[in-house]
This record gives sequence, C-alpha cells and structure tokens, in this order.
Amino acid sequence: MGCPGIALNDDIQGKVKMAEDVLFFDAAVNPYGCSPRVVEAMVAFARSKAFRFYGETSADSLRARLADHLGLSPDNLIVFNGAGEALAWLFVSHLLLPGGRLVAPYPSYERFVAAGERCAQEVVSVPLGPGDFSLPLDRLIEEGRRRQVTVGLLSSPN
Repeated sequence: MGCPGIALNDDIQGKVKMAEDVLFFDAAVNPYGCSPRVVEAMVAFARSKAFRFYGETSADSLRARLADHLGLSPDNLIVFNGAGEALAWLFVSHLLLPGGRLVAPYPSYERFVAAGERCAQEVVSVPLGPGDFSLPLDRLIEEGRRRQVTVGLLSSPN
C-alpha cells in the first residue's frame, strides 16, 4: 500500500483502505527516484571527499549566485539547511531573543552566537571545561539565573 518500502504509522496501518497508487506526502520520499544526473553528481562528490569539510558558514557563494539569478543583492537572501532549521531560527531570533539575553557555552555553534549578537540585548558566554571541553551545565544554569537570560541554546555535539 502506498510507496514501496514506506510503512504507514502503526495507528493507521490496516485500519484504512487505500488505493495502491496513493502518494504519502507526510513521508520524506521521492517515489520516482533520483535523476541519473543527480546520482552521477553524488558519486562524483563522494569520490572527491569534499564532504569532509564544512561549507561556508554564511553561504556567500550560493547567496551570490542566487542573487545574480534573481536580480537581487546577496544581502536579501538567507540560506538555511531546510525549512525546519529556518523555522527554528526565525522563532528564536524574532520571538525569543529581541530585548532578551542569550546564554550559550563557549566555544559554541557559531550561528547561536551570531543570532544572539544580532537579536539579543546580550550574549552570556560560559566557557566549556578546561582540557576536556565538558559542558558546565550547573554553571550555565547559575549564570542564566544570575544574568536573567531568556534563552539558552545548546548544540550536540557542541
């Protein structure tokens, strides 16, 4: 039933009669498969071993190419790793941070700090443990309370 290899939610399985050609838009599935050109590009990328390196943190070259194509300035574009990340960052930067304080470990995911510097009244940095870079959770909580922070952000791995 539905897309081959995709199981329906257990609550629905067997309870709903559906046609064999139903497409499930709640599953991250492309029922048609990849284009051969996409497969070739993925194989070439894997063989290049370029995946070992992080991309540009602000996606400058992608933003420049998109801006050129759209007739805009790169400053008009923000690039995210999917809609989920975009929604999370918009939520944090526009609803939680304005006028508030952010607490985050240091060093931390650079986008946390950048969002805090753009949107928050203050960024409170709490150093990771010396030598082992352990997360000082008690100190983060203590500093958060003392400085009256409104948002705390942690990433894993940090």
